[in-house]
Amino acid sequence: MNSIWDKYGTDKIEAEEYLLSIVPNAYILRPPYLYGPMQNVYREPFVFECALKNRKFYIPNDGRMRLQFFHVDDLYKIIEKILENHPKENRLNVGNTELVDINTFVELCYKVVGTPLEKSIYN
Repeated sequence: MNSIWDKYGTDKIEAEEYLLSIVPNAYILRPPYLYGPMQNVYREPFVFECALKNRKFYIPNDGRMRLQFFHVDDLYKIIEKILENHPKENRLNVGNTELVDINTFVELCYKVVGTPLEKSIYN
């Protein structure tokens, strides 16, 4: 294994296969970063808080890692469609087709808030 993400990925697939061996009709949804009401990770709000407090933002690595976001309301709609239509595919990657890199995301958050961005790259 090259990184923790490799083990994370293989463990996740193993867990999915185990679930399907017990509940063959289960649906497995693989959403990306969720945002909106009731999302449970302080990720996007953190960037906005830094912008509102005019803080320097530290970008991981070179900032070119691409992110995919998905609004919680869209996830609810997908779940509703699954319950209505019962698709044959039971493992579903769901998300916005548009990707954004970390640099662009942070730049946009600071722009929306109206705060000049001072950023630093860290490894």
